Amino acid sequence: MLILCSNSKVRAKLLQDAKIEFIQKSCEFDEDSITTKEPLLFVKEATEGKFRECLKCFDSDVLCADTIITDGKTLIRKPKDIDEARKLLQSLKGKNIIGGDVACLMPTKDHPNQITSMVASAVMFEIISLISININK
Repeated sequence: MLILCSNSKVRAKLLQDAKIEFIQKSCEFDEDSITTKEPLLFVKEATEGKFRECLKCFDSDVLCADTIITDGKTLIRKPKDIDEARKLLQSLKGKNIIGGDVACLMPTKDHPNQITSMVASAVMFEIISLISININK
């Protein structure tokens, strides 16, 4: 059984929509322990860190993922609350924003303790800039 090591409702819905059976659980990983400020390295290290923590907790197929937001140079951390989200969106007005995702999958039966697949994507979020124009201060 696949274990989705994430609290993300969106990731869970993607698996449900694809009719993939899974159990959603998570392990704690301190993203503040990552020292790099380079966006793509950060998301890769965060995903690998979550993956390694999940290996300690679960003996099954593990799927871990992490997402970052960047303007191409600066790592933009996820907001902690609504006010931070509002300020973040306002600060992005007029900027070209890139969202990056990294996912790790590890079938333990075939390759114990090894990442067997890592996929990354980057998507330009022009719509965020448009939304930020309409956010009330």
